[in-house]
Amino acid sequence: MSDYATIAELKERLTGFYDEFYKDPVSGLVDDAKAQKHLNAAEAEVNASVAVRYNVPVVASQPLELLKNWTLTLAEELAHGRDGSDELPEKLKDRVTNVRKLLQRLADGSVAFMGAAEKSSSAGGDSDFISSRPLCRREQMGGW
Repeated sequence: MSDYATIAELKERLTGFYDEFYKDPVSGLVDDAKAQKHLNAAEAEVNASVAVRYNVPVVASQPLELLKNWTLTLAEELAHGRDGSDELPEKLKDRVTNVRKLLQRLADGSVAFMGAAEKSSSAGGDSDFISSRPLCRREQMGGW
């Protein structure tokens, strides 16, 4: 199960196409498990960038709508890949490109999520080094 988007939301996003994309060719039934795999893969891509700076999954309410939109857009790209053609609709191609640009900007720090829990910059916490004798005297520091 995805933390950011649901199968119902993907069905809504793909209105008119969902059944076509996810119909099993043998049984003729719609396979929601394949749609869930696309949601999981899309969320993994989103979290790969988000996790550079934030704890994942993000639970802060403000960025959740954006994360849902990004996840659905990337899942939609995967769904279109199931139809056997390499061509995405132009509008989808543009949305996917924009999502990936924003994910890159989020990872590099030029975009931020308000209210999301940032990762600790210190993995081991604060530490002190205590020594009984000086490691280096002032005269040994010449040139540094």
